[in-house]
Amino acid sequence: EEGNDYPIGQVRWTENRNMEEFVNLMAEKKVDVKSLITKRFPIAKAVEAYELLLKNPQNELGVLLDY
Repeated sequence: EEGNDYPIGQVRWTENRNMEEFVNLMAEKKVDVKSLITKRFPIAKAVEAYELLLKNPQNELGVLLDY
């Protein structure tokens, strides 16, 4: 509540601790998120990116908008 984590004895993985650990794993190169990116679009082509997701949602795992 109010941006504070519950004590670890009450709740082991809060949203905040979970995200913190994920960022740590990425920094340690233990999680490869680049392999999840299937397409990249400049922000000016955002509509095209969303159309792609609507047409083939099962084929696209991660679509990034670069800006």
